Amino acid sequence: MSLARNMVDGFWTLNGETIVFNENGALTEGQHRMLAVIKADGDRPGIRVPMLVVRGAPLGCRYNLGKIRRLADQYAIDGGSNGASIMALARIIYEWDDRTGLPVQHLSVPPTYEQLATIVADDPSITGIAAVRNHVAETLYVRNTYYFSRWLMNRIPGAMEWFETMIEGSGLASGSPALLLRNYLLRNRQAKNVISRQHRTTGVIAPLVVTIKAWNAHITRRKIDGLRYAANDVFPIPYGLG
Repeated sequence: MSLARNMVDGFWTLNGETIVFNENGALTEGQHRMLAVIKADGDRPGIRVPMLVVRGAPLGCRYNLGKIRRLADQYAIDGGSNGASIMALARIIYEWDDRTGLPVQHLSVPPTYEQLATIVADDPSITGIAAVRNHVAETLYVRNTYYFSRWLMNRIPGAMEWFETMIEGSGLASGSPALLLRNYLLRNRQAKNVISRQHRTTGVIAPLVVTIKAWNAHITRRKIDGLRYAANDVFPIPYGLG
């Protein structure tokens, strides 16, 4: 579906990879691309997609033996560095909606490299944020969630300073939203350290939800007794955004 979207939107380009048919006429390389053409034709009947085609390949040839090229690899090919963190951050930014927040589940059709690279090119702050290493923060957040939280807070006047003070933990008033947030994150990270690296809800959604809840309580001077995340929560939007 991702390839088909590229074809329909005009992002499909030849890169030297071929479609391969063997001596018997069977398709041995390019099944996903061919299925994408069928899907693209359903969305735009008569679409023409250029392909390089090899016919008559010997029977028994083996394909796809190379290392999988990930988005970070493509970013490096294009001259970028720190691609793993930058592409992961761009992926979460792609999913973020200023009105509804983040979807609990990953999108059914992932963004293409071109879409993520455009996000990075349009927002130079992303590369700076993804270059920050903070070992204290990594005791509280999964790294990509920390990066995204910084990106989000950086868009709100005064929020970044509050966020960084919470991370460092010095001088936080007893009962303050920042201290409650810090304590929540420490408990969550210690109790679910392994799970949080595998599951989106505990690793990304829950920490971000409580971060926004704490910020909203701070900015409205509302007293709260604790912070929690429930699966049926409506995703909060930070006050002051936009």
